[in-house]
Amino acid sequence: MTKCPKCGKSMKKTKIDYDIDEEKITVHDVPALKCSACGHITMSTEQAEHFYNILERLHGSTKSLSLHRTLSSDGKSLILRIPKDIATALNLSNKDEVEIWVDGQRVIVEKASA
Repeated sequence: MTKCPKCGKSMKKTKIDYDIDEEKITVHDVPALKCSACGHITMSTEQAEHFYNILERLHGSTKSLSLHRTLSSDGKSLILRIPKDIATALNLSNKDEVEIWVDGQRVIVEKASA
């Protein structure tokens, strides 16, 4: 069992959300270790390697991107603009067709199959 480097108590496996402030990106479900006593969070070598692999793949993965946007309107419809980083990651361009559906409280957008 891994011991906390701050207080020496046991640490348990958990998942955290990691914000990269300068990039305005959140990486979700990053594996980590959390101290059950003092709350200190750290990563094992394997977890850190996994996390850095996620960061390296950010440019090709939209699942790891989390961006805040404000909706606008056009008559009775709402408009959501797709940020350039996400459009690039999905290889989307003007006039491309997409599929949109609702999954619980989430709106899913995928490039339509050719």
